[in-house]
Amino acid sequence: MVMDNRKIHSQELQETVSADEERLLKDFFQTQQQDIEDNGFTTKVMRQLPQTSSRLSTLWTIICVLAGIAFLYFSHALQGLSVSMSGLKTELLSIHPTAGGMAVVFICLATLTVAGSYSFFVKENF
Repeated sequence: MVMDNRKIHSQELQETVSADEERLLKDFFQTQQQDIEDNGFTTKVMRQLPQTSSRLSTLWTIICVLAGIAFLYFSHALQGLSVSMSGLKTELLSIHPTAGGMAVVFICLATLTVAGSYSFFVKENF
């Protein structure tokens, strides 16, 4: 029991020291920051850099979306989803929802969560 407490205190101390070091480094670099006038040279260089990774990412996203749409169309999954959603409406309005109905709700919520998380983390300024 004593060793567990020491381990916990040691870990808390390490996290505190780590946070303090990060804060000190951030403060140091903010006070030592110097702006060097380069007459727009840096901006011009950044504009000349290739954008292949961005273009490849966009192309890959388009291909995946088209493949997903084709899959949904050819597998008749949209018809099944339509039937499930109409059944879900009935389930939610009833007093005793079934596990299948709740599974559809969970899958929908999980899909929306994943899509929202992806759009949040893809932002450049994250």
